[in-house]
Amino acid sequence: MAVTIRGLYVYPIKSCAGIALDRADISAAGVQWDRQFILVDAAGAMMTQRTVPRMVLIQPALDLAQEQLRLEAPGASTLTVSLLPPQANDKAIAVRVWGGQPQGTPVSAQADQWFSKVLGQPCRLLRLHPESQRRVLPDFPDSWQQRHRDWKPLNAQDQTFGFADGFPFLFASTASLDALNATLAGKQQAPVDMIRFRPNIVLDGLPEYEEDYVFGLTAGKLNFAFVKPCTRCTIPNVDPASATFADEPGITLMQTRSADLGVLFGVNAVLTDNISDVLHIGQQVQPEYDF
Repeated sequence: MAVTIRGLYVYPIKSCAGIALDRADISAAGVQWDRQFILVDAAGAMMTQRTVPRMVLIQPALDLAQEQLRLEAPGASTLTVSLLPPQANDKAIAVRVWGGQPQGTPVSAQADQWFSKVLGQPCRLLRLHPESQRRVLPDFPDSWQQRHRDWKPLNAQDQTFGFADGFPFLFASTASLDALNATLAGKQQAPVDMIRFRPNIVLDGLPEYEEDYVFGLTAGKLNFAFVKPCTRCTIPNVDPASATFADEPGITLMQTRSADLGVLFGVNAVLTDNISDVLHIGQQVQPEYDF
């Protein structure tokens, strides 16, 4: 069975709602516009759905013709944020994002007021600073390279990326979600949507959890190295329609997908080369296996 792209997603603001795409501009830095903005609290710490689940109700929309990001939230007026790039001399603020420390720059007092009101706490909106130098931590890419030198060398490791947790790409599989939902149904639990797992690229045609054994994937001119299984936190337990927490699918994932690294669903990836291309829904791709 052919493996194709079923879904493409971008999340302009870390931990806010995502945008489904028909086509996506891809570079070694990730999907264009992905995690280019981040919210920080009064202490300057990053904010995510882990502690502020209401963030999922903030819906962005890209208006590229007007070079704007439009933001909607329940009970709030529309906020418009410029997509014009910041300047190198704009104020740089370091933000701790797990093992990395990318730099952001303040967007506007108006944006800060809007998000603070929507989320019920003081916060600031930052845009990725043009001189931010965050790179993928080398442990997993180096290990991948040692095992797969005969496929592709990793030539894009000096490419910086934005405010994503640790890698510029997250892949997931429709069959794996179907398997999870079948298990949930057997426990009389409601199914969950793929968006809870916040992937960038969703694949169709792989058997359930076969992505565990894929080490690379070719799509058009792009070669992706699947360098690390994605360990899951509690964010998939947040209902994107209501921002409420539940126990599932976390309990079922712990029961069925626990490994030495943690609870797994999806795969983190990097590009092997510093090149760009456009991916589209329905495009056929070629996985490479560790079998």
